[in-house]
Amino acid sequence: MLIASQPLTPFSTTASTSKLDSTQPTQPAQSATTTSPRPKPYHCPFPACSKSYTRPIRLTEHLRSHTNERPFICTHPGCHSTFRRESHLKAHERTHWDKDRKQFQCPDQACGKKFWTEQHRKSHWENVHQVLVTVDPALDDNSTADESDSMMMSKTTNKKKKKTYSCSLCKLVFRKHHLLRTHHLETHAPPGTLPFVCEEQGCGKSFRQKTHLKAHAKTHDLNRYLCLHPLCPTPNHSTWSSLQRHTKLVHPPTCPHPECHGKTFTTNRGLRNHEEMHRVGRRRRENGTGHGSRRGRKRKIAE
Repeated sequence: MLIASQPLTPFSTTASTSKLDSTQPTQPAQSATTTSPRPKPYHCPFPACSKSYTRPIRLTEHLRSHTNERPFICTHPGCHSTFRRESHLKAHERTHWDKDRKQFQCPDQACGKKFWTEQHRKSHWENVHQVLVTVDPALDDNSTADESDSMMMSKTTNKKKKKTYSCSLCKLVFRKHHLLRTHHLETHAPPGTLPFVCEEQGCGKSFRQKTHLKAHAKTHDLNRYLCLHPLCPTPNHSTWSSLQRHTKLVHPPTCPHPECHGKTFTTNRGLRNHEEMHRVGRRRRENGTGHGSRRGRKRKIAE
């Protein structure tokens, strides 16, 4: 029985295989997931904190978040940065180094980027250069079930399948969602399309930031703003401006007094000024001073 190691990458030059004796018991690949988690006997003593850790050094680092102790100080001239962890200080010290000291270079000669750590280089390779996982077997009529499993596992570990993102317009599958979005822009979208595209049918608008797309998506919700006037023919509106425009056209400020015969105004302020005239006239009738408006009274005084 042959058990293959992890897939070959630019950072491992050989793919090793080991031949096991049939008499020796083999552990299943899922054993790592079935083992119980490590105990965490080191608990934070602060009453409002429920953190616990497996090692005392981790608890010591955590306690500094309560005491605000920052014992690791940058010694670079002119820099006064302090840190709670030594690893954070080491990562900060690289910001003062010359970029030529980066030792880990991307194996793609056309790229040539360099990184401080092997992990950063590996992450760059997986996210930028290993964009394509496979062709989606669900969209390929010639693929079988066995081929589907092998294709989906082509660039993942032999423990579990990683989440992938399929293009709805072609047969390509990607490891990251932003890579699928970039593929859609470069291959299927019209020139000039921005990264975040509205998925509403017939809209076609695109935006530079996801927050702008979320704000725009609310405009497609017809029940977002509701007109509170009774018996309104069109109570639902997608934007606040649409509701305001509807209120001015369909439900303008109207004088409730019968003698005005439903007189309307363009603004609520105009209606309030008009109602003040009704109140002045009502007080005059109650006091027996006769009828007439304030403007008429001023005219009589002037005469």
